[in-house]
Amino acid sequence: MRKFAFPGDGIWLKGNTHTHTTLSDGMCPPDEQISAYRKAGYHFLAVTDHNVVHNLNQYDREDFLVLAGWERDIAYGATKCIHIVGLFREDPERGSVYRRDRGDPA
Repeated sequence: MRKFAFPGDGIWLKGNTHTHTTLSDGMCPPDEQISAYRKAGYHFLAVTDHNVVHNLNQYDREDFLVLAGWERDIAYGATKCIHIVGLFREDPERGSVYRRDRGDPA
């Protein structure tokens, strides 16, 4: 007998909660990255570039949501770093809401 962790009814959406663009160390600019995910049938994408949150609400569509996020680099020790991913829904009038370089204190 097969058991599932989630109920079978409801609305299921396809999305990615962690991707990078050329705004940090990704390979595609935001518009190309978002377009590729839309064409692949995704319903949402969180752009989580390193240490900066960008307002990408202009890429929202009726059938596709772009979430702002970041991957925060937190240095510890001389050469080590942990990463924490956060997702946001930001105010469209604020633009890039926060930036912190890897070496800055928390």
